Amino acid sequence: MRMLCVAVFLSLGAFLPATARGRAATEATDAGTASVSGKVSFEGAVPAAERVPVARDAFCRALHPEGIERRAIEVKEGGLAHVLVYVKSGLNSTFPAPSEPAVIDQQGCAYVPQVVAVQVGQPLRIRNSDNTFHNVHAWSTVNVAFNIAQPRKGMEATRTFEKPEALFPLRCDIHTWMRA
Repeated sequence: MRMLCVAVFLSLGAFLPATARGRAATEATDAGTASVSGKVSFEGAVPAAERVPVARDAFCRALHPEGIERRAIEVKEGGLAHVLVYVKSGLNSTFPAPSEPAVIDQQGCAYVPQVVAVQVGQPLRIRNSDNTFHNVHAWSTVNVAFNIAQPRKGMEATRTFEKPEALFPLRCDIHTWMRA
């Protein structure tokens, strides 16, 4: 089963009347901050979860004796989970990358969170909180791909991306059900 990740690309001007477009972009630029809010809804039948066996790893098997439940689509109260939303156009300035790293953790034999957004230049901290061997294989195509082994609990690695890249998967080559 393939995991579904939805990205929503917003153009700031697309939601504003023509007279407000320039003003909103200028106000956001002058203030240095802006926000977008909303809800990505899902209609229709949600595919059933599948149970992925984890028997070959004793640590994961102890946590998930019936296997890990994996859903192609997660919906709660009509909202779609694991959605990345970013402004694709409409802002005429740049924003400094946060110095605080974004974090993705290998926790309970799964990536937590499953979707993470990182700004160009912002560090991404990758952590192994499990007492088993994991690795993080980034399948980026614009930035340098990497494959980091983390054989012990508590190991961390940090990577920083130099170029914008909309979406790319992370996988654990040891535990093939682990995807983010």
